[in-house]
Amino acid sequence: RLSVDWDQILELARRERVTPLLHHLFAQVPSVSDPSLKFLQAVSRDYYENAGRSLLLSVGLGEVLEVFQAEGIEALVLKGMALAEPVYGNPALRPMDDIDLLVRRQDVLRARGALVGLGYEAPDFDKDFTRRSATLFSPPGDARSARPALDLHWDLVDDRYGPAAARWAEGVWKR
Repeated sequence: RLSVDWDQILELARRERVTPLLHHLFAQVPSVSDPSLKFLQAVSRDYYENAGRSLLLSVGLGEVLEVFQAEGIEALVLKGMALAEPVYGNPALRPMDDIDLLVRRQDVLRARGALVGLGYEAPDFDKDFTRRSATLFSPPGDARSARPALDLHWDLVDDRYGPAAARWAEGVWKR
């Protein structure tokens, strides 16, 4: 009989952020052995925690997009939030820690103002704006558990990748 260290598998699954997917897969299994029950309960808990986090991210995204629309700022959703439904079919299966939004470079300062108006803070904004392609906006301290962090992008890659960096983002906007 094969010996399985379920705690080690759980640790690996959490490190690789696949416990929601495992919950989804194991939900199809009709019966479980006693040693794996603790593991299945843990991945199920992770799945439901991720489902709740996905809901909070969606609400936060809606709030930000509503303010951006009122300010006339176009934004494209990138990475996790853009992939969760169309690729995974269930946002709870795609772990996410923040929201990634792309705005046009000429709209970055207005986007910053809109986010600050919502209480977001970006202590590294000035430094990031001169060297990077994005900066992280954190919600106010009292709202960290209920509001998501937001990674505001104005390019797809940092400027150190050369002149192509700005062209790639413009190509996305054209498409």
